[in-house]
Amino acid sequence: MNGVTQRLPAGVTDSSGTLTTPVNNQVFGSPATQILAGSTWDFQAIYRDPAAGAGIFNLTGGLEILFTP
Repeated sequence: MNGVTQRLPAGVTDSSGTLTTPVNNQVFGSPATQILAGSTWDFQAIYRDPAAGAGIFNLTGGLEILFTP
């Protein structure tokens, strides 16, 4: 993604510990920040897991995705 960072709000896991964060690629204005076929993006989420007890934040492992046509 050419070193551009997009930040979304922190998420909260559900009762099963699953974090879901929808991404709307139309919300990012310039072509450099849009999800396009052939582009590779890296994702990582920050979240709270109330079921785990503490109200602290944690990070997921990173995920790299190649978007294909």
